[in-house]
Amino acid sequence: MARLKDLLRKTEFHIFLFCLFFLLFSWPLLTLIEKTRPPIGFLYLYLTWSALTVVLAVIARHCRPSPTDRDPPAPPRE
Repeated sequence: MARLKDLLRKTEFHIFLFCLFFLLFSWPLLTLIEKTRPPIGFLYLYLTWSALTVVLAVIARHCRPSPTDRDPPAPPRE
């Protein structure tokens, strides 16, 4: 589980996911999928958008600081 958290926090992985989903939503690929049958195109868009939403939710959950990662409270001023 620690390896997954480390992977989800890396900037390089975020860039890879951006490029992957950018390609999945690009015009040429959408045109190829739409030529097969229109319902397949809608299903493709729905599943791809759902996958993007799930991936972003997982990254957001693993990138927030845990209570042990936070700075200790500052001592009170006198």
